[in-house]
Amino acid sequence: MRNKWLWLALLLFAFNIRQYAQSTFPTNGANNPQVTRYTFINANIQVSPQKFVSKGILEIEDGKIKAVKANGEKYDTTAIVIDLKGKYVYASFIDIYSDYGLPKVEEKKKTKGVRDKSVPPQYESNTKGAFGWNQAIKPETNAAYLFAHNQKAADSLMQMGFGTVASFVHDGIARGTAVLATLNTEAENKNIITEQASANFSFKKGSSKQVYPTSLMGSMALLRQTFYDADAYKNGILEEKNLSLEAFNKQQQLPLIFQADNKWDILRIESIAKEFDRSFIIKTAGDEYQIIDKLKDINAKLIVPLDFPEPIDIKTVFDEANTSYADLRHAAMAAYNPYILNQNNIAFALTASGTKSKEFLKKLKEIHTNGLDKTAI
Repeated sequence: MRNKWLWLALLLFAFNIRQYAQSTFPTNGANNPQVTRYTFINANIQVSPQKFVSKGILEIEDGKIKAVKANGEKYDTTAIVIDLKGKYVYASFIDIYSDYGLPKVEEKKKTKGVRDKSVPPQYESNTKGAFGWNQAIKPETNAAYLFAHNQKAADSLMQMGFGTVASFVHDGIARGTAVLATLNTEAENKNIITEQASANFSFKKGSSKQVYPTSLMGSMALLRQTFYDADAYKNGILEEKNLSLEAFNKQQQLPLIFQADNKWDILRIESIAKEFDRSFIIKTAGDEYQIIDKLKDINAKLIVPLDFPEPIDIKTVFDEANTSYADLRHAAMAAYNPYILNQNNIAFALTASGTKSKEFLKKLKEIHTNGLDKTAI
């Protein structure tokens, strides 16, 4: 699978296998810790896109897969044996661009016309503490500290086939770290796999009410200045205590994920990557097939959404006048985006971000109908 390494790059870097032999949490009832073992028989197991085991055996010990065996092989009869009677077992999807279990953020709405003079402009940060001067730069945000299991949201994601997510607060330019967590119904201390799985960025100031930045150029300038300030802070040039810059520096060894709002943002992100010798995984907007040659030149690594538009229905001359050729072309081509990326050997993973549960599986089938090999993801 061409794109499998992108999942593994994040997980092998961040994944930290833990043993739950003991716990500091109280038990409601008799505390009787023991290793649990299950053996599932007569299971149709999709081990990988290339390997399928018919009526096989799946052994699980203490919540981890111990072995996958062919029909007729010996198995652990001392475990709890469950006959699946031909049911299918698949590996779940992993979404590395999620906000599951975290508070929703409302971006500051841009108002047209004259500014409301009853509300004074905010020039300085009102965040208390030894943090940075601009509220759009918040690398100190640790999603693990805010994470809370959400059964309704978990059910929606599991219906799409997801079992694990890297979730972070989608707010600001430097957005802090993502928490890697499962979607099961355990308490948060058992949901969380890794506290810091990635560091996240965008060009959007988010909920910050500070006047600056007011433009894309300003957002880029602010982020570039943050990189320079962080480097100066690390080298002891700045004589101050800045928790934001400390967090920013610590995160540079994590996978760095950057949101692009359109294909041109990808090139802007690449310019920052070159300037500061960084490598970003880019969450795209779905129109990146239009710059495929550029993607090959920069050896892009992408996270691709499936929220492509529906075909445009033009019924009147007014519809025709208000619809550009570019919109028509994108509506026709967006569903082929993953196929085009795969044909050009661009590494990518898929995300459910921006897609409703009923739409995700429908659009997943659509991209395969449009040519994407099922073994590619």
